[in-house]
Amino acid sequence: MDDDRWALLSRVSTGPQMAGQSTERQLDNLEEEVNSVDGDVRKEVEVAESAATVKRESLEEIAALAEEDEIDVVGVSKLDRLTRADPWESFEYLKQLKEADIILYAGTHGYFDWDDLYDFQMLVRQVVFSREWYQRIRDNARDGQIGKLEQGKWPFGQPPFGYYKDENDYVLLTEQGEDIIPETFELYRQEQNRAEVKRTINDQYNQSVSDSQLKTLLQSRLCLGQLTLEGEVIKENPQLAVIDLEVFNAVQEILDRRSSDPTGTRAVPKPIERAAEQYGEEYVLTLFDSIHTQCRKCGGDLQHNGDLERWGTKLKNYVCQECDHQGPLLTQEEFNKLHDTLPLRCPFCPETEHFEIDRAEGGEWDYSYTCLSCDNMFGTDLLPDKYQRGFEHPDLKFTWSGDTPADQAREDLSSDENDGSGPNQVALTDF
Repeated sequence: MDDDRWALLSRVSTGPQMAGQSTERQLDNLEEEVNSVDGDVRKEVEVAESAATVKRESLEEIAALAEEDEIDVVGVSKLDRLTRADPWESFEYLKQLKEADIILYAGTHGYFDWDDLYDFQMLVRQVVFSREWYQRIRDNARDGQIGKLEQGKWPFGQPPFGYYKDENDYVLLTEQGEDIIPETFELYRQEQNRAEVKRTINDQYNQSVSDSQLKTLLQSRLCLGQLTLEGEVIKENPQLAVIDLEVFNAVQEILDRRSSDPTGTRAVPKPIERAAEQYGEEYVLTLFDSIHTQCRKCGGDLQHNGDLERWGTKLKNYVCQECDHQGPLLTQEEFNKLHDTLPLRCPFCPETEHFEIDRAEGGEWDYSYTCLSCDNMFGTDLLPDKYQRGFEHPDLKFTWSGDTPADQAREDLSSDENDGSGPNQVALTDF
């Protein structure tokens, strides 16, 4: 191991954990091993992200270094810092490292020998267990939330405006909420404008309700006395109900109608809406850390600030009123997961997207593709970028990410365990 070049990965699931110096402890332990073998750290990666998929920028960066022969060893404190993804997906990534002659080191095990049967069995067990543990954490968290909701408690953050949690987490209606909430719904039915309702409520009741708080309130079934999880009513508490179902449904219709932008500029792209229609809103939301109108960096209120265009789709750009951070509601990684694609397949073998690509100057075709699996070459006018191909050929594209129909059907959850340190918050990433 002497003089080997290392890439170190330290990962936590949430931003608050990183602030708690968890990644620093991981790196310190790994650096001790590097120093003991006179190694050379070429890359350190510190991230707060889910490990429920290997399709992450951090792992892609490490794989690129491996394939370019820039590193010899990948070091993690535990294997679940590298992956908690579906085992087959994890093995695909580990195979990439093996084929690039990378040595894998985990602080809890040591160095894995790819060709040693015992090490291989150990690796398989750890990959499978990591995924099972991740799923167990998710299931336990959901079971815990359901249990609290059944008791009339609020297992999330702060309840909507007009409600509060007592010291035992029971959700209760405030005295002002009993008057303000019905008036808020009625005002919105009349005005159909959140900005105007917000000004009226704040002036009349001397409040400081933000637009995001107002929107959350107008969409919350708590106003009907219903405690819900992922759209399912877990418990009904008539003492929390302040409006009737007719008013609530009328407001939802207005909100849905008002959410459509006639200019075509969208906060959430069409492909995600189509995926929600096909797979269900609750499932699609598990693919994202959050979709809301609060800054992921500081929790401040967002305000529309111009438009962005990505792959031919216009997105609304937002600026935080607290920390001035800018970006769309979705991160680039999240946008990629459900974006329109048109994967290109080799006409001579089943390979997709693994090609060497050259622009054909003055030839019959715009591009020449050399398949990296069968070494055959073919010409086409299709662009190398599969997302752009999807936009230019809408009749052929997929509306679910993945290079094959089987990939499209594969569930790819991206949220990770909470680790007891609050909601998963990541920085709003600029494209």
